[in-house]
Amino acid sequence: MPPAASNTTTKNKGLYETPRALLLLPYAIVPLLMAVVLVDQLFLGGAVQAHAPTQTSTLVLLFIFLNMPHITASSITFLDAEYLRHYGARIAVPAALLALTLLAFPTLVNTGVYLMAYVFWNVLHLVGQSIGQCRLLGAGFEKTNFLWKVVAVLITVPLHFAVIGFYFKDTALQHYVTMGILALLVPFLVFAYLAYKPVKTQIGRLFIGANVMTAVFSIILYFLHYPSFCILIGRIVHDVSAFIFYISHDMNRNKVSAKNMLYRFLSFSSIPVYILCPVLASVLIFPVSYLSYLKGQVWAMDILAFLSLMHFYTEGFAWKRDGLQRQYIRMR
Repeated sequence: MPPAASNTTTKNKGLYETPRALLLLPYAIVPLLMAVVLVDQLFLGGAVQAHAPTQTSTLVLLFIFLNMPHITASSITFLDAEYLRHYGARIAVPAALLALTLLAFPTLVNTGVYLMAYVFWNVLHLVGQSIGQCRLLGAGFEKTNFLWKVVAVLITVPLHFAVIGFYFKDTALQHYVTMGILALLVPFLVFAYLAYKPVKTQIGRLFIGANVMTAVFSIILYFLHYPSFCILIGRIVHDVSAFIFYISHDMNRNKVSAKNMLYRFLSFSSIPVYILCPVLASVLIFPVSYLSYLKGQVWAMDILAFLSLMHFYTEGFAWKRDGLQRQYIRMR
C-alpha cells in the first residue's frame, strides 16, 4: 500500500485530505482479538480456539482470500490512460514477462517454492509499509529505520511460515524457529525505541506504539495457538490501511471527471467512490478467488498470482514521490 504523503502543497489544491488519525483505526483489531482470546479462555473454555481453522490449506486460503481485494483495488488505479502512458514499459515489460512465465508454467503457483516466495515478498511489502509510514511520521533516522525493518522481517517471515504451517509444523525445527523469533524480539523493541525517541508528534508516537503492539500480540497469539487470529491481524492492519489510501486517491483523481476507465464506465450509477472502490475490488476478485482455491482452477490461480506479483512490484514505485498516484494523496 502507499505511504503517507506530505502536507498539501500548492499543486492539486482542493483535494480530499485523509486524517492521519484514521491510519490508527485498523490497529483496533489487535486489542479486539486479544479481548476475544481472554473471553474465550476465561469464560468459554477455549471454544473459539477449538473451532478456529488450523489446517495449513485452510490458513493459506484465508490468507489469500483476505489479501486479494486490496491488491485488486491497487490494480484498478492503473486503469487510467495518463498513468499507462507515464509508466509505459516500466509496467508493460514486467507484466508481459510474468504473463509468459505463468502461461509456460501454469502449475508453478501450486509449488511450495512459489508459496514460500509469495509469503516472503508479501512480508517484505507489509513490513516496508509499516516502517515507511512510521518514518514519514518522524520515526528515527535512516540507519535506525533500516535496522528496525531488517529485524522486523527476520521475525515476521518465520512467524508467517510457522503460523501457516509451512515445513515447521510439528517438527524439531519449529522449536528453533520459535526461539529465534523470541530472541529477535529484543533488538526489535530496541530499534523501535530508537525510532520512537525523536518523534515529536503524538500521532507519530501512537503509530509506532501500534506497530510494536501488533508485532508483540501476533507472537503471543501464535504461542496461544490462535493462528487464524495472527493472519487476521496482519491482513486487516495492512489491507484496511491500503484501502484508506486507495479510496483517497480515487476520490481525488476522479473528483472533477472520471479519469479511471472503470469509474467512467460505472459513472451512471452515481455510487460514491468511497463505497465503489472497496465493493468493486471485492466483487471483481471474489469469483476468481473462489474458482482458484475452492474449485482448483489453475488459470484462476495464475490470475491471482499475476495480480499479486505485479502489485508487489508496482507498489515499489507508483506511490513514491515521483509516482503519479502519490500526487493525489494528501494528509492532515
